Amino acid sequence: MRIASVLAAGVIGLGASVASAYQVDVEGGQTSVALDTELLEAATGLVVTGASDAVTIPGTLAESVAFPINARDAESPLLPTTFSYDAPELAPFSGAIEHEGTITFNDAITVGNFTIGFDGARAGSLGGLASGFFVASNTAVEAILFDIELTGATTGAAFLEVSGNLLVSPEFAQILIDLEATADDLSGADVGDALVEGDTGCSAVEVSGNGKINFGDYARFLRFYVRDRAEADFDGSGDINRRDLFGFLRQFIDCVQRDRWARKIYKRHGDDMDDDRDDDDDDDEDDD
Repeated sequence: MRIASVLAAGVIGLGASVASAYQVDVEGGQTSVALDTELLEAATGLVVTGASDAVTIPGTLAESVAFPINARDAESPLLPTTFSYDAPELAPFSGAIEHEGTITFNDAITVGNFTIGFDGARAGSLGGLASGFFVASNTAVEAILFDIELTGATTGAAFLEVSGNLLVSPEFAQILIDLEATADDLSGADVGDALVEGDTGCSAVEVSGNGKINFGDYARFLRFYVRDRAEADFDGSGDINRRDLFGFLRQFIDCVQRDRWARKIYKRHGDDMDDDRDDDDDDDEDDD
């Protein structure tokens, strides 16, 4: 009865939970990049001539490619993603979003394994357009290539979606001058768009350990909560309080909703998905 009472209080107080922040970790997803290839070629002579196997073509944006976001336990030579934020807002946040995959220009210049990071000192630069977020290459060319002008952000417990314009960074502008690709300082030039689609995996609410998001997870969390156990310190503050309960409830509902959408998609397209999987299995057997 006590569990049921707390559950009812949580549901009734859902409106209050909207104002309660809770930490969410980005665990995967992808970032789509759509470069203005005509502008780049006209201004610098750079032409995209190749991409590594990790790159998805096309990405979510029109005429884009997509780079997978590394897991938080990624191993060298890949960098682990460390980005976390407080939902339902994007701030405060910390860490970086790391990617796998490279692209090559003119069969000679390779950039990739990108980091999307934040540097407060960059915010407001480039005529006030730079947000502080940047894109850095970690391959043969190791430098910040773009500052990001944010154009939109949607956050939740189960996802992170951020869009922005890619502005040539002062560092990249100098590299282009040094390579004699251009004599002009292109700092701040808008040369494309980016869309980050982060996946949180909803791991924080999967407390039962069975790999599924269901009522059992919420019931188990409530038992932690009423017993004042460390597992119920959902916001990491060191205290067990209503903020933990509301934060968990909000994220739990978001995750269940996402799972419900996944079930609907499978119910509608499951036969086709199974057929595709069976075809892939048959192809693998033929290869053997």
